[in-house]
Amino acid sequence: MIRSDDLIALFQLMYAEKWKYEWGAARRGCVDCSGAFVYAFRQLGGSIYHGSNTIARKYVGAFQKTPAPGFAAFKWKKQDTSKYPDGRGDFYHIGLVDADGEHVLNAKGTKSGFCRDKSDGWYGFAPLKGVDYGAGQTSSVGSADTFPKGEGSGKGEAWSVTEYQAQVKVNSGRLNMRSGPGTEHSIVERLPNGTPLVVIAEFDTDGDGSPDWAFVDEDGVQGYVSMAYIERKPPGQISTDDPPADGDQDAEPEPQDGVITFGVWIPCDNEEEARRYAGDIKGAVILRKEKA
Repeated sequence: MIRSDDLIALFQLMYAEKWKYEWGAARRGCVDCSGAFVYAFRQLGGSIYHGSNTIARKYVGAFQKTPAPGFAAFKWKKQDTSKYPDGRGDFYHIGLVDADGEHVLNAKGTKSGFCRDKSDGWYGFAPLKGVDYGAGQTSSVGSADTFPKGEGSGKGEAWSVTEYQAQVKVNSGRLNMRSGPGTEHSIVERLPNGTPLVVIAEFDTDGDGSPDWAFVDEDGVQGYVSMAYIERKPPGQISTDDPPADGDQDAEPEPQDGVITFGVWIPCDNEEEARRYAGDIKGAVILRKEKA
């Protein structure tokens, strides 16, 4: 368990040493807003996700309007549910409430660097999971009942809430991330093979006794994917290679542009690519199908 005083002391060090801001960084002397938490937790023997939206959704207890020392502080803006399907908006910035309870220590930006700002203007404050705030008080975290059920649907019962790393595994095309657990829901993102994911919960939507959809986080964007097209991976074994895209998958393929020559279909992403394939092939015919 991390002591809140130790966490605050590390953030005070970042401010005193004027650490620089760099997007995606979580190393000594250089962090972004959530990277400061990743670095501090690592130094204190813990771990936390690198992303303010996931921290806000999965690594804190109940939000409150009054700041308290060692609580996470968030900036927020309303966001279309196509990006954040749980309807809670975009927690786009995070900091840590200082020991006085009136200031927030945060990696603000490339020009400002690491700052100590007044707590006024921050959206809300919440205790961090795995942090001891004294007198045995620790943060409370959500249960399976707190997970979004999808776009206006009561469908989707949580099976597991133990987060784990996974990656997209499709033989061709891309995996559809959807706004709810089922192909009837709108597409949020299209994920290439090998895309790293954090699985937040698994859902049994057909009642057959095994989970078939997963609620996942992909670099701060959250949604649902079919479990038939992801595989669990140990930390450090996630591929980030992006193969060529030639369609989408969650259980249904999309039509493709392509070349047909001598009875052989060559799938392509667009007409320009099809012409490149067909350029040197005598008698090649380019076919075009509109995507659904």
